[in-house]
Amino acid sequence: MPKHVKLELLKTLPTHARLVIMYGATEASARLTYVPPERLESKIDSIGIPIAGVTMSVMSPEGKILGPGETGELVARGENIMLGYYKDEEATKRVLDAHGYHTGDLGYRDEDGFLYVTGRKDDQIKVGGHRVNPQEIEDMIVESGLAAECLVFGIPDPLQGQRLAGLVVPIRKTADTVEGILKYCGAKLPKFKVPGSLRLVEAIPKTSSGKPDRARSVRLLEAVKAAGE
Repeated sequence: MPKHVKLELLKTLPTHARLVIMYGATEASARLTYVPPERLESKIDSIGIPIAGVTMSVMSPEGKILGPGETGELVARGENIMLGYYKDEEATKRVLDAHGYHTGDLGYRDEDGFLYVTGRKDDQIKVGGHRVNPQEIEDMIVESGLAAECLVFGIPDPLQGQRLAGLVVPIRKTADTVEGILKYCGAKLPKFKVPGSLRLVEAIPKTSSGKPDRARSVRLLEAVKAAGE
């Protein structure tokens, strides 16, 4: 959940309401961390601390436990972690080992022990020598106040290897919605993180589990471009 959404919720909810932000995975039945409500404003970007019975580590690709401020993969241990995927040993081996459950999320731990997610290990996009986390850009697009939802991905580019493009579900579709989003991103992000093209759509394609489907989204982008929309 983007930072500005959480802040707006805190302003909107009645004073007696408590907002609890949690992080988890289906493989963890289904929660791993939470942000204590009294720490939410001071740790607004954090996914929190482990729930009871769970330990979380930040690990390097070599299996080294990393210290505060060092970015690596979030790895979880606990009795709530699955034993494996049904009849799929290969997929199980990719995420479970002696260290625990490898979430596929990249992040770090601060000096207070609070965890932060910086992106997905398999979603990183290399643009002209820079590694880009699409989640950062997606959050910025929604923060513009012009988009209800969006998805950013890389498409082939002969000069940069990949360039950024995306689909946007607008709050209100106007002739200058895309221009307004790109202008907002340009004021907040370095140039290499600003998408080269955005297309407005009615909905972001999703997988059967409800997650954004990047492969179908790329195809939809091409279809929208071909239609001249």
